[in-house]
Amino acid sequence: MKNENDPIKMILLGMYREFCPNLKTLEIFESHYTDLENESGESELNLDVSSENPKAWFFWFSFPGCIPESEPMGPFESEYHALTDATNNHGSDDIGELIGYMELLPDVLLGLIHYQGYSISYNGESESRTVLELIERINSMIDSDQFERLSGILKNQDIPQLMSFLANQDFDFDFNNEGE
Repeated sequence: MKNENDPIKMILLGMYREFCPNLKTLEIFESHYTDLENESGESELNLDVSSENPKAWFFWFSFPGCIPESEPMGPFESEYHALTDATNNHGSDDIGELIGYMELLPDVLLGLIHYQGYSISYNGESESRTVLELIERINSMIDSDQFERLSGILKNQDIPQLMSFLANQDFDFDFNNEGE
């Protein structure tokens, strides 16, 4: 997941926000800003709405409906970079680990298709699906228990269990080995 504009990355970002409870206190936003120097010579960030100033991504922590608990952290060049910094440097280690395992999913599916010779479809259809289509299906149907279970399967790198999970849950994936 190297390209922050990757649609798969944006789908996973949505899943993280929905299913990782500690991220519910994290707000990532885009804003214009100025970087000022205060009396003691330290850099001081000032968010503003002036379209003349540069725009970037920031984050802060707050409970829903409450004033933020921290100053805005940033600027970051993308929403993904802000999320990565928040989870790796300011969040729970469990959240960063969970995100890391879920980021393996596209590569695992791609490996099954390209290196193991599988055609992956769903709903009994014969048409093989792209990795993006498979991730979109998972995203549209997954619940919080399945999200945690899927992360655990990816953590253990148990490919047969992953295939069984995706075939037997609501996802209804079909794995056809074209090499057999």
